[in-house]
Amino acid sequence: MIETANFHGMDNLPDNSQVIACGSDQFAKYFDVSEGKQFREVELPDKELFDIAYLLQYFPLQIEKQID
Repeated sequence: MIETANFHGMDNLPDNSQVIACGSDQFAKYFDVSEGKQFREVELPDKELFDIAYLLQYFPLQIEKQID
């Protein structure tokens, strides 16, 4: 069965190696750009999902180390 969710936002790391997508299903999905594959999925409360873009913008190196 295919699950669907409304798309809320997307952001990428400064080096464009990874993309994070957030949707109404309360999951943050991490994708590797070079391989085009999802490598991580984390369920988060709504507030944390919307904070992801802020964290990536101001603390990219810290976030990059956490998701590798």
